[in-house]
Amino acid sequence: MSVDEGIRGFWAWWAEARHRVERAIEVDGAFSDELVADISSRVEAIGDLDWELSPGRTARHAFCLSGKGDPEARLVTELWRHRGPAADATWEYFTARQGVQGSRIRLDDVELDRDELQVAFEVDRGRERIDARYFHPRFAELPESSRLTAVFLLLDGALGEDGVERWLGNIDAASESPTGAVPFAQFRVALDELERTATGEKFVIMKGTTETGEPLFVTCNQALKRIDHLLHTMHVAIDLAILDQNEQGLTTPADAEALNRLEDELSDALKGLAVYFGRETRPGHRVWHWYLPDDSAAQGIIERWAKQHPERRPQVAWMRDPGWELVKHYV
Repeated sequence: MSVDEGIRGFWAWWAEARHRVERAIEVDGAFSDELVADISSRVEAIGDLDWELSPGRTARHAFCLSGKGDPEARLVTELWRHRGPAADATWEYFTARQGVQGSRIRLDDVELDRDELQVAFEVDRGRERIDARYFHPRFAELPESSRLTAVFLLLDGALGEDGVERWLGNIDAASESPTGAVPFAQFRVALDELERTATGEKFVIMKGTTETGEPLFVTCNQALKRIDHLLHTMHVAIDLAILDQNEQGLTTPADAEALNRLEDELSDALKGLAVYFGRETRPGHRVWHWYLPDDSAAQGIIERWAKQHPERRPQVAWMRDPGWELVKHYV
């Protein structure tokens, strides 16, 4: 069964099943094994997704699908929601786990309270993320392999899955309280401040070398986040020739200015259609990196633009990259 068929089947089934689920919550106070199995089978027909029910934000109840951190699965949950009904007074629908009111989880028969987390963290203003190590006094009761899972569940409960991806960078589980650790409430204050002040645009300039030892300069927006552009799954690299080179094969000031004008020209044409990640400059080449949705009008604009500038010998390379893996080494 295809994803499309699974989604169509789910919503056709849900039109009747929603009332059974409502009764289980509001009247019975429990779910039969049959109903749980029925829900699970309908979700499994869509893909490898988790499902959960919770109180709604604007409705009485919420149904949530989770892609469990997989970029492709996250797109599937978006498609599932897009094909479904509008929210009403009884049900609303979410495409990723939401933050919840309670602070406790149970994992491997161990109950953990998020408020007891101890966090050693560093705010990365360039990436607009927080890198942190987390410790819980009850980690000793968990298998070591379950501790990081516990951290993610506790953080998902506080921020929701999308919030974790948007604001948190490196996430580690510590076997003992890290040096400089603070209570979770203090960590949350720093996180709220980052969310309040974030711009989503922090360009940095990095210098390095290519695999063959040639000089490489990279300018990129490290604060650009995939989670804010979920449908931008197509990566395009536009490789242009440097016409006026210095002794290293890099741009002279005059050619850099000319390339910047061309970049501004294309940026204006793609406004609202694509997101610009950054550029690389290496001997003989300036390469721009963009992300755009599949089948976007931006693709035609880029191809036409490239034909208008044959003097730069443009090479346009397309690759589907829903996880933005091609640029991760720069962020």
